[in-house]
Formats: sequence, structure tokens, C-alpha cells
Amino acid sequence: MAFVRYKTVKGRKYYQLVRDYREGGKHRQQVLCHLGQHRSLDEAIDYEKSMVSDYSRAAARQEEEAASTKAYLFEFYGDRFNGELPSREEAYRRHYRQFEEEPIKSIDDYYKAKDDAERNRYLAEEHQDQLDQYLAARRPHG
Repeated sequence: MAFVRYKTVKGRKYYQLVRDYREGGKHRQQVLCHLGQHRSLDEAIDYEKSMVSDYSRAAARQEEEAASTKAYLFEFYGDRFNGELPSREEAYRRHYRQFEEEPIKSIDDYYKAKDDAERNRYLAEEHQDQLDQYLAARRPHG
């Protein structure tokens, strides 16, 4: 049977889901998962679900913003790009010879949105991994 216990580290309580078992006639405990500052497995699961959802939505918004910015750039400055957007570095190098400030700022905005989307997808995956661990800990152990 699993239960939640806490440990105090530097004055803060951290919770663990633990199970008792016997090995060689001795009482043992196995930590099934660390819950952080969540007092129950259900609370930790709910938190991770909300984080996966929040980061996934943020990544989708930022992908949409990047696509919109790219469409804008091709609509108004596409003749300068030879079919593809320059990298951020290339845009800055060519800035003084060919581009005005507006497309440079928009190119930078495009890459910032792409970077933010990637970061949020990564964070969503990290929280999904933690959620998977919590859900696995919910299963009976023998």
C-alpha cells in the first residue's frame, strides 16, 4: 500500500509517494515518485496536467505568430528573400546593404516566436514526462 510522506529540506516540506514492503524479513520502503511540494498524488497529477496544457497552448500560439509574421514578410518583402527567409544573422549582415529596419525587426520577431515555441514545447514534454511518472506511480505495485 502506497502512502505520502514528507521530508523537510532547508525548512521546506517535500512530499514523496512511498510503499512499504518486506525483504529478507526486514521492513523496507521504496520511493515511487517525488511529489515536490504537492501534498497528494492527485494534486501533483492535476498540476502537471495544467502545465502540459498551458505550455502546449503557448507553443501553438507562438507557432501561429511565427507563421503570421512569415506570411507578412513574404507578402511585403518576398522579392528580397529568394524564396526563403534569411537567418537572423544573415538578415543583420545584409541590413546595411539591402534591408530597411522594418523587415529586420520582423525577421527577428519571427525567430523569437519560433524559439519561444520550441522552448514551450520542450517544457510541455518535460511536464508530460513527470505526469507519466505520476500516473505510473498510481498503478498498484507488488
